[in-house]
Amino acid sequence: AKLPVSGLVIGAVYPDMRHDIIRKEIAELLRDPQTRGRLERTERGREILMRIPAEPQERAASASESKQNDASPMTRTERAVTEVLESWIGLETLRGAGRALVRLTLEDVRRYFESLRARYTRDLSRYRVPILPQRYRENMKAWRAIFETARDAKIPMLVYIAPRPGDFYPFDADGYGQFKRDIEALARETGAAFVNLEDAVPNREWGEVDLSFGFLVRDPFHFTAQGHALMAEALLPHIKRTFRIGRAAP
Repeated sequence: AKLPVSGLVIGAVYPDMRHDIIRKEIAELLRDPQTRGRLERTERGREILMRIPAEPQERAASASESKQNDASPMTRTERAVTEVLESWIGLETLRGAGRALVRLTLEDVRRYFESLRARYTRDLSRYRVPILPQRYRENMKAWRAIFETARDAKIPMLVYIAPRPGDFYPFDADGYGQFKRDIEALARETGAAFVNLEDAVPNREWGEVDLSFGFLVRDPFHFTAQGHALMAEALLPHIKRTFRIGRAAP
């Protein structure tokens, strides 16, 4: 509120790369006709909209139009059989969910045994929260779309690697290093500003949390109000430089 910033300032958080869902609040906003219209102009926007259920009348109209335009008897027969099996036993849903479930179950089992080891030995060195390669790739595609959209629309953009604690960060170090390199490379490629603030908040300004180990550990996601002040102090010169506000820090 104190600075005339017109553009994007985005924190890049490695743990967020493990997610593959769209927040409910954002999904609701994506039903707005104007928002959908803007998104439909871009390839990535169209991919996002395909994951958001349309309103019932829109789905019905779309299905009707698709069937009318499809003149292949084989395709119509295959679709009819698939629809019947889906309605009876959820075939397509089970097929897609089954593959994901097997992968996630294996990851959960591994994580469970690591959590047991951590609980009884108090050694957290091997405990890792998995980030699946497919989810990383999909989220990196979204990052690229943000960078490219800002560049094409001539919107100034500053991306920073968000702070993280140094004594407990349960994510693969090689993956984290690759994430930082990927984000910086996208910034260079698209002309966005980039800064690494991973060390801006010292360990003492991070909270503690119960992760079911039987003892409190460093919270790897949330830091204190003073920690936020330190991050803001570290970020401010880069905001001024990116958006040409006053005298930029050297």
